[in-house]
Amino acid sequence: MHSKNTKILICTLLTVVLVITMATSAFAAPTTFKDVPKTHWAYSDIERAYADGAIEGVGTDVNGQRLFDPGAQLTKREYIAIMMRAFYPNEVAAAEADSDLNLGDEWYTATDYVCIKYGLNYIWNMQSSDPIFRCKAAAISYSILDSLGSLPPAEEYQNVIPLYDDMEFTRGWPARVTLACKLGIFSGNTDMTFNPYGYMTRAEAASVYVRIANFVDEHGRSETPVKAGWYYFDQSTLPEQLLEKFNAERAKEGLEPAILDGELCRAAAIRIDEDVAWKWSPTPHMRPDGRDWSTILPEVGYDNVLGGENVAYGIHYADMDLLVSDCMASPPHRDNVMDPTHTRAGIDVSVDADGYVWWVMIFTTDPDATAE
Repeated sequence: MHSKNTKILICTLLTVVLVITMATSAFAAPTTFKDVPKTHWAYSDIERAYADGAIEGVGTDVNGQRLFDPGAQLTKREYIAIMMRAFYPNEVAAAEADSDLNLGDEWYTATDYVCIKYGLNYIWNMQSSDPIFRCKAAAISYSILDSLGSLPPAEEYQNVIPLYDDMEFTRGWPARVTLACKLGIFSGNTDMTFNPYGYMTRAEAASVYVRIANFVDEHGRSETPVKAGWYYFDQSTLPEQLLEKFNAERAKEGLEPAILDGELCRAAAIRIDEDVAWKWSPTPHMRPDGRDWSTILPEVGYDNVLGGENVAYGIHYADMDLLVSDCMASPPHRDNVMDPTHTRAGIDVSVDADGYVWWVMIFTTDPDATAE
């Protein structure tokens, strides 16, 4: 049995508890950065990136409260530094400790070095204090996943590559940018534009870091990074590898395999130098001086052969399966590959300063048979 005074005491205690609870809610822990309220679109990503040590604040205000400056533009070097320290910490530490590299004392030299070492720097002026475009940040982000061995099987996301309406302005970046979007690392706009030359902000960089980190957590990573395959590959065996793939297509129709011909490979090498230098010259399959591509054949000693030339270029054509698929889907290119009389082939590959992968494929009749 409770007395009246006991009931009053209980009510008083409940009131105190309620007041304390309300006070706790009203004075919840402040956000990490004064200028990144919980209503900011990137609040959780900025908090995560900061907690992970991937990105720092920019100082404090006059009252000593930390600031992040979420809308500030990032330079190329700053973006590279964030990503290299986040995903290549051991490699950056090793570069900083290696006096033989003579990197100097600037804050960015070790991260620049790691970026180049792992093939993420495929544009010659990537290391600069200029703002970084969204297209370049997206391409680097995709290549980081490639370098870390975190990409899923290609057929899961590369079978169709839709381009945003404004992607033609990205000078060779569309494939990597689009793939980065398909993997959920970047996103375009609802009006089917990507704004490739928009500048990256600090808030966007934090968001991209979190997306890459989550992707790596989900898909795993290799113990040791490798050089990103979309930029670097051993070119010496690629002609044989590509021709083997084309011969597999010929075999499906009962055709004899084409034979890789040294002189035709030399012709392809000359043509690829011409194409890279002149960016496909005035028109496709025309040489810089206005002559037809076929005038290269007498220059390598083949005066009487008949044939065709396929030229392909693009970031995405480091993927030979995609190259073969595109050639087979284009009637003129397919005809050159599948012509029963084209039993000789010359192939060469090159990567230009913008990261484009260039291929020249020449298919001809047998020069010995023609001579007879």
